[in-house]
Amino acid sequence: MTVVLDDLVDRVAGLTFPDLPEPTVRRVELLVADLVGAAVAGARRGELPRYADKAASTRQARMLVPGDRWGEAGVAAFVNGCACVALELDDGLVGGGHAGAHVIPAALAAAQRAHRAGRELVVAVAAGYEVAARLFRAFRLRHPAHPHGHLGAVGGAVAVALLSGTDPVAAARVASTLPILSTWAACFEGASARNAVVGLANLVAITSVDLADAGFTGAADALEQAFGQVAGERRDLAGLAAPVDPARLAVHGAVTKHVSVAGPLHCAVEAARSLARPGPITEVRVATVPNNAKFAGLPRPNSLSSRFSLPYAVAAALCRDPARVRSFDHDPEVAALAGRVRVAAEPELEARHPGTHAARVTVVGPDGERTALVTEPKGAPGRPATEADLAAKFAELVPGRADLYARLTALRDAEDCADLIEGEL
Repeated sequence: MTVVLDDLVDRVAGLTFPDLPEPTVRRVELLVADLVGAAVAGARRGELPRYADKAASTRQARMLVPGDRWGEAGVAAFVNGCACVALELDDGLVGGGHAGAHVIPAALAAAQRAHRAGRELVVAVAAGYEVAARLFRAFRLRHPAHPHGHLGAVGGAVAVALLSGTDPVAAARVASTLPILSTWAACFEGASARNAVVGLANLVAITSVDLADAGFTGAADALEQAFGQVAGERRDLAGLAAPVDPARLAVHGAVTKHVSVAGPLHCAVEAARSLARPGPITEVRVATVPNNAKFAGLPRPNSLSSRFSLPYAVAAALCRDPARVRSFDHDPEVAALAGRVRVAAEPELEARHPGTHAARVTVVGPDGERTALVTEPKGAPGRPATEADLAAKFAELVPGRADLYARLTALRDAEDCADLIEGEL
């Protein structure tokens, strides 16, 4: 396992900007902009600005909280990592995992600390994303283990190492020795410390590079033991050894998110929205793949828990505009409708649409039944979001900052990433 991972890191570390074709560069620019938008919006939640007030210090890296606050690179990576997942709008991967949230905040902070050019950040993100995505595919987590906090941080460490002039193999080994094991409990309870798991993973990415640079070493078998034995099982270790093709990197398989709920709920939300009509609703039935059964419960009365409840997400889509972030904040009226949503696992859906979060929603009212099936959400590889879609999402999340979006989506032209995000947020 370690030899294969070392080899993968060596190969992605050899990528250069001229190696990356235009579509790959563009994809990285769009993913960075998309994640920054999600982080700026997520950072408006009360606890993060209060934490940033205490953590603000040296002007190494920008914290994406309201105002104009900076901090040491590790602190900024932590804060921005927390923020980017707070609203469930960060990109994901088909099959599970979130590479962007574990790679981009740390890479951005490292690029700002080292005053790297935008092209260098593009390459580092592409490389780190590749490692993170392949590690997420390499292991199948055992419930209730959650994909935040661990495998992705290894990719983050690779990206930071490339921007810091540190041996990326040594940094990846250190990060592999420091996984954070998270579970689904915090999501379903709506405990906001859950967001800090991703923040800590980004801090691990920064710290692993600093540790490797100082001479600390990582354990050769730690990652395989943690996720091949303790918290999961091997799934596709062979994928770690697959060729690294600059035109077919994992960034092209990223799933951008366009509704503010957990990714596995998006198909059900889209199906429900297509059935929304004025008038009373007697009952709602949701049939979905068995892996979604864990989302079938009603939420606790808070806005994070609501984003992990399939009944609540479907109810919100039926009586609110799901394109708006606040539509999924906890609301007693929506919660009442959620109590009439019944969720059932349907193995036949998994058989017909393997590897998806397919959902069929049936709305029952006085005038009869209406049914809709969605097998792949907007933003997935088979239904990719357009550049206009992504620009509109950013404008909704960060109003009045079209200038920032323009700079982020022209990342390759930035001379110094420390100047990339200017002005108050």
